[in-house]
Amino acid sequence: MSRPVAARAHLPLRAAICVCARVPQWILKVEDHMAQTIWIHKLVDAKKADAEGMGYICEHLFQGLTQSGKLTKTKGWNPVPDATTKDGSTYAALFCDSCAKNYNNGNVRMAKEAVLV
Repeated sequence: MSRPVAARAHLPLRAAICVCARVPQWILKVEDHMAQTIWIHKLVDAKKADAEGMGYICEHLFQGLTQSGKLTKTKGWNPVPDATTKDGSTYAALFCDSCAKNYNNGNVRMAKEAVLV
């Protein structure tokens, strides 16, 4: 009577662990910093005066605007006159402190919904 192939081909667990430790390409290399996408929303003309003339605001300021009905400086107030997207388009935007800290050229994207307030 023959034995199943799997029974004869079985390796001890210790052998598999030793092989893993010796193969450097199996080690994952994680990037230290990945760009955060910053979503911006277009302001209606009446709100641009409240935003120091900036035509767009980041998602966090947009959430505050929809909740309170006005722009507030509680999350920070950072005008960025030349916020750029991957395709090279530039927008005059107002960022909160978190978005201003994480901003890199090209990591801005337009949100589809319009500001209703």
